[in-house]
Amino acid sequence: MIREYFSNDVLTSLILFSILLILILKKIDGEVFYDNLQLHKKKLLSKLYNNDFISFRFVNIVYLIVFLTNLSILFTIFLDGEFNLNIFQNNIYYVGLFIFLKYLLEKFIGWLFKFKRICNNYINAKIFYFNTLGILVLFLNILCVFSENFNEELVYVSLTVILLYLIISHFTIFFSFKNMIYKNWFYFILYLCTLEIIPYYYVISNIINV
Repeated sequence: MIREYFSNDVLTSLILFSILLILILKKIDGEVFYDNLQLHKKKLLSKLYNNDFISFRFVNIVYLIVFLTNLSILFTIFLDGEFNLNIFQNNIYYVGLFIFLKYLLEKFIGWLFKFKRICNNYINAKIFYFNTLGILVLFLNILCVFSENFNEELVYVSLTVILLYLIISHFTIFFSFKNMIYKNWFYFILYLCTLEIIPYYYVISNIINV
């Protein structure tokens, strides 16, 4: 049980708070909630393919908080074998700062090269996938923390699932822009390396070395 391995009321409070936020978000905007439960987002991908405008909603910020909180919890358990508040705070700081700076940089690039609409749709599409991932990570945290016998392998499996989901979701979004990518292979590879692979590698390295 949780008391045998994670004797910290803060951890329980964070998970219960995340569940409460999800329930409130369901009441506020049921459409977004049910969209986030779908792993394959047909409606979103259709908008991307047709280059329709994808709007950003305030509830996405709250979903992002759930994602940041629960991803940081899982990283903390992975690094320390138990929940440590100091490590958790470091993790949520690094991950939050990474996502914020990456968001600003992608916005700047869209403005600089005058493809704001495509950039906006790409960023907002990733946010929708992060929303789904936040709910998934919350579920994985509940399995890891409240299982009768703590299993370290379950933490590794959870992190593997998250990594695979991130890779698949990114390539799914990229595929929606296939017509543009086919014409600009060099810039696509340059973008993939500088704004996706290298930043993710950097932030994961920092978290592991905390």
